Amino acid sequence: MKQICAWIGMILGLIVAISVSARPPTNMEYCAAMGDAFFQKNYFRVGGTEEGFIKETSGFANYKMQLYAAMQYGLLACGDETFEHLDLQIYDDKGNMLMKHDEPINSPIFVFRPPADGVYFVVVYANTGYGNFVFLKMYRE
Repeated sequence: MKQICAWIGMILGLIVAISVSARPPTNMEYCAAMGDAFFQKNYFRVGGTEEGFIKETSGFANYKMQLYAAMQYGLLACGDETFEHLDLQIYDDKGNMLMKHDEPINSPIFVFRPPADGVYFVVVYANTGYGNFVFLKMYRE
């Protein structure tokens, strides 16, 4: 019941935000709200949100995170309309790529369980395009 109430509250909050706003939500805002709703529906909790800007194609943003093997993480990057292809990659502390989402979309999403407790790096990479993006990290046990 608690999850249903949270889900309804989030949808109502999105509706109010959209109706109060003088403009429709951007692709980035809509993607982030829908990703957040998906993760919460699947019992993930918000672990952090970062906003960033990539100024050119082939540019990237890098996030260092402490992750735990007992947890499952949902990762989502949402680019604005100027991105045609945004990638999401995870590396261990030795620089080995563990996971990559490289479908040609501007909102890559995946679920990841680290093989061990430790420091990991998440890279948001602009394969095609540039601009603003938001990165969400969710978790569940």
